Amino acid sequence: MLDLEARLINAGFAVGMARSCEEAVGFLAAKRPDAAILDVRLKDGECVEIAGKLIEQDVPLVVHSGADSEGLPPVFAAGRYVPKPSNPDNVADILLTMLANP
Repeated sequence: MLDLEARLINAGFAVGMARSCEEAVGFLAAKRPDAAILDVRLKDGECVEIAGKLIEQDVPLVVHSGADSEGLPPVFAAGRYVPKPSNPDNVADILLTMLANP
């Protein structure tokens, strides 16, 4: 279990994970999450399509990535950028704040 995943579960979130863009597209076809934490790059590519689907569904989005925020495709600007590495507590707190203040 990832540190961030454990922190979110401890905060009361039901956590679903996708390790690839393909898994994420399948997940979003079946469910609408209350919020999302998205890395820019997964093992099978950049998550531009996934970010677009989350924005279309008005899902609060944290972009948690090691990719430099400068030069990212514009779709990622709709999310709150949190650079890696970061403290899992900080990421969870940001997500909780976003959900409390839509």
